Amino acid sequence: AYGDTIAYEQFGGLYLFDTKTGKAKQPPITLTGDLLEVRPRLQKITRVEGANISPSGVRAVFQARGEIFTVPLEKGDTRNLTRTPGAAERDPSWSPDGRWVTYFSDESGEYELVLREQSGAGETKRFRLGETPGYYSNPVWSPDSKRLAFLDNAMRLAYLEIATGRVRVVDEDRYASPRAMSHVAWSPGGGWLAYTKQDKSSLRRVYVYSLAAAKPVAVTDGLSDAYSPVF
Repeated sequence: AYGDTIAYEQFGGLYLFDTKTGKAKQPPITLTGDLLEVRPRLQKITRVEGANISPSGVRAVFQARGEIFTVPLEKGDTRNLTRTPGAAERDPSWSPDGRWVTYFSDESGEYELVLREQSGAGETKRFRLGETPGYYSNPVWSPDSKRLAFLDNAMRLAYLEIATGRVRVVDEDRYASPRAMSHVAWSPGGGWLAYTKQDKSSLRRVYVYSLAAAKPVAVTDGLSDAYSPVF
C-alpha cells in the first residue's frame, strides 16, 4: 500500500485499488523485450523465391526476406528496389513493356499492389485492391501492360486497370486449396482471360472470360480434370 492506493495481483494481472472511491483499475504496462531476433542486423540471404525474368532477359527479379531484388545476367549490380526491412514484399512480376516491376507490399499497414520503375529511381504507384483488408497473390500481366490479374484471399480472380486504378472481379472459386484458380492466362490481344475453377465434384474446369462482355464461359465439360490453360 502507498497513500490511498493498494496494489495487488489477481489472476496474473496487476491492479490498483483506490481506497477513497472503492474502485480498482488495471494500469497499462508494456515491456519490450530486447531479443536478438528483433534487433536490426545484417542478414545473409540464403533463400530466394518468386523469380521472374525481364522481357529483355538481361535481368531477373527475386523476392528474398521480404525485399525485392533485380539481378543482372552478366553485367551490372544487384538492385534492392524496396529497402523496407520492416515490411513484407511478395510476388514480384516484370511488366511486358519492361518498365515496371510490380509486387504486393504491406508497408502501409495493409496489402497493396505496388508498381515501381525497374531502375528503382523513377516513379512508384500504389493501388488498394479492395475496400476491406485482404491478401493477394499470383499477379499476371496482360500483354499490353495495361492490366494486371490477381487472386485474393477469398479465392476471387480479379484484374486491375493500371490507368484508372479500377478493380473488376472476374469470378470466384468454391474451394480454397492449391488446386483452386492457380492457372491464369491472358489472350495475346488482352481481351480474354483463361483460368481454371473447381466444380462441386472438385474437378477443375477451364473458363474463358471476355473483358468486353464481362462474362465467364466454361470451355470444358467438367467430366474430367482440366487445368493450365494457355492461349
